[in-house]
Amino acid sequence: AELLRLSALDEDQRRIRGAVHHIQEEILTLKCPRPSCRQAFRTFDDCFALTCSRCSCSFCGWCLADCGTDAHAHVRACDKKPAGADLYFGSHDDFQKAMKHRQGRLLKEYLATLDQALRAAVSRSMQENCRDIRPCPSSME
Repeated sequence: AELLRLSALDEDQRRIRGAVHHIQEEILTLKCPRPSCRQAFRTFDDCFALTCSRCSCSFCGWCLADCGTDAHAHVRACDKKPAGADLYFGSHDDFQKAMKHRQGRLLKEYLATLDQALRAAVSRSMQENCRDIRPCPSSME
């Protein structure tokens, strides 16, 4: 049924669907940064030195950089950490703000790679999903 539905789409619709899929999977879904893993995650327990539950990769909760086996040194000096933040710890709200900012930056960069018509169509399609992301993707049309 899915193959029939996809084959019924025209080229523009397939391009929009592909771009939306990329945004949902690679920008909006938080994942382990290790290419061999890419396990999605949702939990944050106050320390910005995170560890993947699948592969034990340690990564930064501010920028999601792979830090090998211990992310603490990176977290302490991460350039994405806001001024005045604790060396390692923060609230769930701090984490959500950092991820929304990261997602907004990645979304803006990705949308800039699309032609104007595709960018406008994707922005309209994703408007509901991206409402609380800053910068607002609808401004990219």
